[in-house]
Amino acid sequence: MNETEWLDYFETINNRKPSEEEIQQAKANGEFVASEPVAENSQPQVQVSGPVTGQGTPVVAPKKGLSKTVTIIIASVIGAVVLIALSFGGYAYFHLQGGKISEGTYQIETYRYYDKDKKKMVDGMESYEKGKLKDGDFVKVKGNQLKFYNYTLAGAVNLVDFTDYDTEKAFRLDNWSRTLTPTMSLADYTKVVEKAVDNRYKVDEYTTKSDIDDSKKVYIKDYKKSLKETVHYKVNGDKIIVLIYDKKGKLSEEKVFKRLTKEEEKKLDYEYERDVRADKKLFHS
Repeated sequence: MNETEWLDYFETINNRKPSEEEIQQAKANGEFVASEPVAENSQPQVQVSGPVTGQGTPVVAPKKGLSKTVTIIIASVIGAVVLIALSFGGYAYFHLQGGKISEGTYQIETYRYYDKDKKKMVDGMESYEKGKLKDGDFVKVKGNQLKFYNYTLAGAVNLVDFTDYDTEKAFRLDNWSRTLTPTMSLADYTKVVEKAVDNRYKVDEYTTKSDIDDSKKVYIKDYKKSLKETVHYKVNGDKIIVLIYDKKGKLSEEKVFKRLTKEEEKKLDYEYERDVRADKKLFHS
């Protein structure tokens, strides 16, 4: 490094010019090589490393360093870019974590739906209570999938939905957008549900083939409708808030599920499996 480069470097680092004493000290320490005037018509001085064997290799003069102003601008730009990257990275991390749902079983706590006649959201639990029933719906979360289970508590005989336990329909979680997307296409669901209905209902004196076909159409129509809905969710502590919007973007349902303890989950699993066995025995016998 020559004296000019050293001076520029010193000013950039310390934001001031060096004193004469600092210049002499740096020179004595060998931090730069002093610039010497070159005599007229004299040959340039050549530096060589190691023993000289023939012609020496000329030393290429180093390029002049960046000016103080340019260096400050570059440092500022790099600092801003790094700060933005770190800020976005932190935001992205916390945003993704905020949309993460812990694995486990969550049972419904509140339910509201849009009443077209009243033109407002109403309490959906009241209809169960009027019929002396209880809404026992629940969801199970495993990995990045969430599955809904319709479960009506009716006392001695609880009601289950065979499309819940007899098909693999579920929703895929998206932590970033906080959305739930169906994992089965309409074509796949149609194949599965048609087979499930055929296994469940048999043609006899009470059930005709037309009845069975109509049942298939109802399930397929409902699933087709659900594919046009948008399902969002929020995580609030140990609760999941599920918001369902119709194809026009209007809120149609709001469900709040609360996470069960291990003991509560074990009890629910036992009772639900018991009712599933009873349901299969009733219709598959």
